[in-house]
Amino acid sequence: MQITEANKALAEALALEIELPESAYIRAAERYEDLGDWFSRDLSSIREFSPHVHSQGSFRLGTAIRPLGQTEEYDLDLTCRLDRGISPSTHTQAELKGLIKAELKSYRKARNIADDIEEKNRCLRLSYRDSLAFHMDIVPSIPASLPRISQNLILLESKQVNRSLASSISNNVLFITDQRESNFDQISDEWPVSNPEGFAIWFESRIQLGMKSTEWPGVRAGVEPLPLYKKRSPLQQVIQILKRHRDYWFRTAPHLKPVSIIITTLAARAYSGEADVLSALKSIVFGMENHVNHESPRVPNPVNPLEDFTDKWITREGAELRLEVSFRLWIEQLKNDMRFIFSSPNLATISERLDQKMSVSLSPTSMKSLGTVFAACALIEAPAIAAPYYVIEGSPAKPWQAN
Repeated sequence: MQITEANKALAEALALEIELPESAYIRAAERYEDLGDWFSRDLSSIREFSPHVHSQGSFRLGTAIRPLGQTEEYDLDLTCRLDRGISPSTHTQAELKGLIKAELKSYRKARNIADDIEEKNRCLRLSYRDSLAFHMDIVPSIPASLPRISQNLILLESKQVNRSLASSISNNVLFITDQRESNFDQISDEWPVSNPEGFAIWFESRIQLGMKSTEWPGVRAGVEPLPLYKKRSPLQQVIQILKRHRDYWFRTAPHLKPVSIIITTLAARAYSGEADVLSALKSIVFGMENHVNHESPRVPNPVNPLEDFTDKWITREGAELRLEVSFRLWIEQLKNDMRFIFSSPNLATISERLDQKMSVSLSPTSMKSLGTVFAACALIEAPAIAAPYYVIEGSPAKPWQAN
């Protein structure tokens, strides 16, 4: 991967083709704000518990991408936090989930949503289709206890996270519901924890590595901070490129693809503050494997280091599916494809390669703009130097099969 002005422009154009339009983020915000308004209305059965609905996951981090197929839904991950009146000593996880499910049923009826509510282990799923097809995964939660928050703070500081950041992260720890827990329907102090907002705070601290102080105004009195999706940092754009490559690589076996939280965490760890997409792409693609530990936790949650994002790798099912092998094969093919895409001086060849490797078509506007840049760099007339290319054995057709 040569760092040239032409290739920098190509990486920017690729990221633009993959990312969601701002209208999709706005529509998603309208969805969860509408749900939050419903939960807080005068007749709501959970209004007394001070409900708050927040986005989490790729929409919160600004790393959502367009679905591969026209019929695929967007994933909108949400947290519904009840801030008062409920604790592990007063309610079971099952009761908390039931309270939110009851209001969600009323919301579904009021909004004439056809699909029924689907119960997942940790969340409630509601599919919502109008101008865009979403499924909303709503995780019921309550604020964690002070001892649990203090425990998280001490743990983060032991991992050399500075106190200010560790405190901001730990103050957002939540107790959540999980029907796989043995005490799911029992009063118990032991609830599963999660911290999606803390993860967003940590992720934003990684984005900041590549921002000049003049580009990062922070939060000022009376001024709303920009949502993360508007920052369009090199780190966010690289993660979008990686996710698109993953989705296409595993298109015939989506159950084997590494989950987005693993990719996001490893990419953020490998990011060193590069100021352009191509330099960040090179650094991350060839460096992210170095952040997979040899022992458990293999990919620790940066806001809860005791949690391992790769825990499924060592389950019986994960071992049978060879999830770690699939991850390693994908990384090798990712390296190879990025070399391949960024090795040609010919735009027609590049366009063909993007279609073959990622199912991405550059728009006429992008092609015209890139043509100008490539010509200015005197690359179009230069003889093509073909990078060696190979297909990793065990490619999308069979990365999961035994040798």
